[in-house]
Amino acid sequence: MKQGKVILDISESDKIEIEQLRPILDNINNIDLATADKIMDEIYHNQPFMLSVILGFRFDLLPEEHGEVIKMGMIIWEFFKDKNGIKTKRVTQKQFERLQKRNIYLLKYLEGEPDQFDKLNITAIDMNKVKSKALLSVIWFRFEEIVSLKMMTAKNKGLALLGIKSLIECLDEI
Repeated sequence: MKQGKVILDISESDKIEIEQLRPILDNINNIDLATADKIMDEIYHNQPFMLSVILGFRFDLLPEEHGEVIKMGMIIWEFFKDKNGIKTKRVTQKQFERLQKRNIYLLKYLEGEPDQFDKLNITAIDMNKVKSKALLSVIWFRFEEIVSLKMMTAKNKGLALLGIKSLIECLDEI
C-alpha cells in the first residue's frame, strides 16, 4: 500500500461554519415538536423538493432511522436558510439527479479501486470540492455517533449519505 498523507483542506470559512453549526446542532438535538413543525413548514414553503427528498427516505428506512434523517434535514435547512437566494431559488429534481448521478459514479469508481490510500485520497479530493464541508462532516459524524444510525445496514446508510450529500451540493449551488 502507498504511504503518504491524505489532505482535507480546512479553510477559515470552514472554521466559521463549524462555529455556526454548534447552536444549530444544540437546537436540533433538543428540539420540541412545535419547533420541528415550524422548521418543516419553512422547508416546505421554501425548498419543497428538499422536503420530498427527506420524507422520501421513509420508504427505505426504519422509523427511528428516518427520524434522524429528518433531523439532518432540519440541520441542513437551519444552516442554509439565511444564505443568499436560498428562499427564492429552488432545488430541482433535475439538479438533484445530476449531482446524485455524479456521486453514484464516484462510489462505483471507488468500489473498483483496490488501493486503500487511493480510495482515501480520491474521497478527500471529492470532499474538498464541497463548499459546505463542515456541514457534510457534521452529518457524517452523526452516522458514527447516533445509535440508530450506527446500526443501519450498509445499504441504507449508503442511500441516506448519498442523498444527503447530493442535497447539500444542490444547496451549495444556489
